[in-house]
Amino acid sequence: ALSDLIGFTYATWHGDDAANHLVNEVAQLAHRYGDSSNHAVVIALDGENAWEHYPFNGYYFLRALYASLANHPLIELTTLSECLSRGIKPAPLPHVTAGSWVHGT
Repeated sequence: ALSDLIGFTYATWHGDDAANHLVNEVAQLAHRYGDSSNHAVVIALDGENAWEHYPFNGYYFLRALYASLANHPLIELTTLSECLSRGIKPAPLPHVTAGSWVHGT
């Protein structure tokens, strides 16, 4: 998941490399869904404080990430409320597993 990359992987990468990788992952989703106007990508972290593990609390990663996302021709930054106001319909999750992410329990 994209949030796992942010939370557990990218802290050990150079900020620019991590940002480029994440933007590429999102761009691949944009290609997959094509011109459909009923799709959005939400990257949600579950409250963990990933930034304490990044150099300079994620400053370089976040700076590169926001610049790359804002300038990418296939990606539009928005909010959930804007998505809903545009008529994007949330898809129900077919299954949610109760428990903790720790050890998959």
